[in-house]
Amino acid sequence: MKALKKRILVTLLGLQAITALPAQSQSAPPLASGTPAAPTVLEIQPSVGLNSISIRFNEPIADSSANVSNFNITGLTISRADLDAATKTVITLSTSEQTSGASYTIAISGVKDRTPQGNPIADGSTVTFIADAVSNGSFENDLSGWKRSGNVQIISEAPYSATDGQKLAVFNANQSNPSGVLSQSFTTSVGALYSISFEAGAIGVISQQRLGLEIFGKSSLVSETISIAGLGGSSTRWLPKTYGFIANSTSTTVSFTDRSLLGNNIDLVLDNVRLVRQAARTLTVSSTPSVGVGVSLSPSDIDGSGSGSTNITRQYISGTIITLTAPLSVGKDSFIKWKRNGEDFTFDRSTSMAMDIDYTMQAVYGPGQELLTNGSFESNFTAWKRKGSVKTVTGTNYATSSGKKLMAFNGSNTTPSGVITQSFSTIPGANYQVRFSVGALAKNTSSQTLGFTVTGKSTLVNKYASIKGAADGTARWSTKRFTFVADSYATNLIFTDLSKTTTAIDLLLDNVQVIGPAPVTPKFVNGSFETDLTNWSAVGNLAVVSRAPYIGSDGDNLIAFNAGNKNANGTLSRRIITTRGTIYTLMFDVGVLAYNTGSQTMRVEVFGENNLLSQSISVTGTGEGIRWLPQQFTFVADGTTATVSFTDISKTTNNIDLLLDNVRLFGSSSNAAPRAVAAAAPFRFAISPPLPANLPPLPQTAPSFLRDSAGVRVGLPAAASGRYVLERSSDLITWEFHSEIELTEAGPLDFLDASPPNTQGFYRIARRPENPEN
Repeated sequence: MKALKKRILVTLLGLQAITALPAQSQSAPPLASGTPAAPTVLEIQPSVGLNSISIRFNEPIADSSANVSNFNITGLTISRADLDAATKTVITLSTSEQTSGASYTIAISGVKDRTPQGNPIADGSTVTFIADAVSNGSFENDLSGWKRSGNVQIISEAPYSATDGQKLAVFNANQSNPSGVLSQSFTTSVGALYSISFEAGAIGVISQQRLGLEIFGKSSLVSETISIAGLGGSSTRWLPKTYGFIANSTSTTVSFTDRSLLGNNIDLVLDNVRLVRQAARTLTVSSTPSVGVGVSLSPSDIDGSGSGSTNITRQYISGTIITLTAPLSVGKDSFIKWKRNGEDFTFDRSTSMAMDIDYTMQAVYGPGQELLTNGSFESNFTAWKRKGSVKTVTGTNYATSSGKKLMAFNGSNTTPSGVITQSFSTIPGANYQVRFSVGALAKNTSSQTLGFTVTGKSTLVNKYASIKGAADGTARWSTKRFTFVADSYATNLIFTDLSKTTTAIDLLLDNVQVIGPAPVTPKFVNGSFETDLTNWSAVGNLAVVSRAPYIGSDGDNLIAFNAGNKNANGTLSRRIITTRGTIYTLMFDVGVLAYNTGSQTMRVEVFGENNLLSQSISVTGTGEGIRWLPQQFTFVADGTTATVSFTDISKTTNNIDLLLDNVRLFGSSSNAAPRAVAAAAPFRFAISPPLPANLPPLPQTAPSFLRDSAGVRVGLPAAASGRYVLERSSDLITWEFHSEIELTEAGPLDFLDASPPNTQGFYRIARRPENPEN
């Protein structure tokens, strides 16, 4: 296909989740309509053992890239190359035996991205990695390389099941005392950053086992105790763990110690120990225009440093997920946005991202933005609610303080009964400034009184302002200002006519402004039910439980549906604040507690102005206790609120319960350019960022789309003459040509897809260049 000038991306989302669109961390690049740059290597991921290495690229790459001939490692033989099917960004190379702790260089060629152009990686690209420094970390050679004391042994028989290979280390087996210790020393480079990863587990009754981790160089580098609860059967509960440290000696020792209080009918297990030299990623946090702004930062970095006052610098292991939270206000200024590496990143003051490269984050503060709609009444009562004697007026006598119109109370000597109200989004704890002009149009010097009230969860402001008439038949104005601190995500501003007289005098209002930080989606709190059903609504047979045999996937509490063989009729729901057009990711863990192999079914739904998500998830019991399955779905908000619900639709409840825990909600990254979004149920669309200004623009009108019996219609209400192409994708990566239309004169553009996808589709419209050689 010839080069296309400017694309409009149209996203059609049916009633199902966008299962093919992976959730993006805020470090992911924004979707754009231009030609992507050539692929580059982001990182070498920790290898598993000494026979593989994984390379992560900065964008999805072509399937043909997973070819052994595209890679060369001096001193090693590469037997196969596998591309990760989910993200298309990771290639895992299977190699001959690597030397523990040795440095290797990978030469890469022939790797291409997934665009139609197939942009290749730069010639001569190389990347260096250090092989796993731990010897025999999966215990396949029994205790070779390890020192042992106390009750610990290597086992490969059932019911024990390793996470890597066939063997694993078992502490306090056969009801023995918890006394086992495993340790190994390895060569390290002073000042180098390392990560140690492993899986710790417990098998047996619902009790607790504890594994101590100590890493020593010249001094203690890591000292941790990991607690793991058994599942109550013959299945193993595994917890993957990773810790980072900076070596301070040429020889470092890792030690695993059984710190369990008892070992009766439960064993502590360990497998897949890896120690990899890592690249350190530097995070610099600044603020403007003020410095010395306190910023919350978690987790702590490799030196144990976390939150601090700008400017601060922290170092993390590559890939670490960090969370930054800036204060709502600094002096009179409000938080406006985060900038990352000089570019606008997000308007949320609390944000998370992966440290895949070095980042500079800057918290930007300023006077805030206007939050009211139609504050000068130029659109009459739009966005305002009213009652009583109040109207919008214009004319020679009614000289406004702003614009052409104003609000007049008790006109024509009517009873002072007028009230107007507007609601707007706020952030609890943030400071807001309110300004307005109160006036009187009078042929006397009587007074008019305007009451002004601000309410959230409580009454925040309740005051009044009086003004005397000028007695000459003209409008007299006075500007009023006040501040308040919000206590909820929705706040009401109310103006009430409190005047005592209305004879030959009218009360006036104009130029109402509320200035403050941009509203954001509130945090999704209590998703793990640690404060019971706070923020949730519940009906039917469900309850918060925390005692054995129930074990949550996150924290102590969880939701059990149809417990005690009750009917499957429970529904759990909550209302959330959303931003129209934003893509949200809903994550949760669904599970069963079963002593049979029956199944339970949950329906998850999201309702906004329309049905945004509807999915049914079935979980089969293992017959041995609890089984958890993590879930992830996405939806596009079509309004300012939505309702998330979980409903038990199981067919049977005998000796099996449906479980729910760890519900999370994340908005899409704000590093992409703003998108224009229109409501046309049940679909949504988004316009991609524009190309550079030197290219002829498409009309700045929203695309139109309609799904009917004929298929899906996608188009533009108004378009200039020219040749246009419709392309379709199922994953936003691979695009296929659908059809072409030539407009001989300006007018509407209308494409028809007679065979649209049933659950998901993405469309984009592009204009062909006028010069076919471009």
